[in-house]
Amino acid sequence: MKVDSNINYFSITEVCERLGVTRQTILNWEEYAKSHPEVILPNPRRNFDLKNSRYYTEEQIEQLREFQKTIKYGQMAEVNRKKWGKRCPKMD
Repeated sequence: MKVDSNINYFSITEVCERLGVTRQTILNWEEYAKSHPEVILPNPRRNFDLKNSRYYTEEQIEQLREFQKTIKYGQMAEVNRKKWGKRCPKMD
């Protein structure tokens, strides 16, 4: 956690622990939101270090938690297909 102007900022690792998801899941959510304008995810602060790491406020974590509650099974498959391609055909 980092503090700036009396605001607590949590690293993506800390956010993942709080939400019970992996870093890749949050990155997938961000990718999903890029192609779905109705989905509004918070923009993390990225100027704390040279690595451009993501840091979220408490309010942003709550926004992510609310989005997490709305995800339906298979909804993120679109992101995975873009990244990995379609599943291979069944082998006989």
